[in-house]
Amino acid sequence: MDLVDVSYQGPAIDDSQIWLRLPDDYRSVLEQINGCIQFKGGLHIRGACTAPIWHSIAVVWTGEYALSKLYPAITTDDIPFGQDALGDQFILRAGVVHRLWAETGEVVSLRCDFTAFLEAAQHDPIGY
Repeated sequence: MDLVDVSYQGPAIDDSQIWLRLPDDYRSVLEQINGCIQFKGGLHIRGACTAPIWHSIAVVWTGEYALSKLYPAITTDDIPFGQDALGDQFILRAGVVHRLWAETGEVVSLRCDFTAFLEAAQHDPIGY
């Protein structure tokens, strides 16, 4: 996938435990670029790394700051792969992308898979 307007690219993949738990489409992107920040901070896609901790998917999925510990609507099976500039979280739930509104804790389906989500974000990052 061709990612545009990347201002930060994650380090090498070094979290093999998390790596093995990720779905194929997400791993495919991480093989290219182990997560990134795009659109001048508008979108953060987390990587399979142990550092920096703010970029590690494990920290917000299974670690001390797991979203499932902070939000009742998030389960331990939900994969918190990214966030926007306002702190709203994007999770994969059974292969479908959902948005967690950080302020209210409400979870809403975006009715697309990970690849379609990234394609839509690349096409129209502000509108999407």
